[in-house]
Amino acid sequence: VFRERLGTMDYVASTDMKWIITAVLHKVLLNIDLLDEEAKDFASWMSMFLLPQPFPKAWVDNFVAAWLLNETGLFQTKYSLMEKYKMAIKSKWPERDWQGS
Repeated sequence: VFRERLGTMDYVASTDMKWIITAVLHKVLLNIDLLDEEAKDFASWMSMFLLPQPFPKAWVDNFVAAWLLNETGLFQTKYSLMEKYKMAIKSKWPERDWQGS
């Protein structure tokens, strides 16, 4: 699958590595197939999420903090991704008891 995807590219720039690795890790670790655009969006989101990540949600939900941190839906994306990953983990390891997870 990845050989075909990468084979269609004329060249690979250093800026492509983040989204390519993102696509590979999602597939290998969680069996999630990402389109190139989804992988690029995720890689971009990761870079933007570095600054507000350590702050408690209540702080970032504050209008002033959200404006100062330039937070535009970063935490909504985080929670959406967390749900997607929980479902993928439960699907990959169905024999585990995931109650309360």
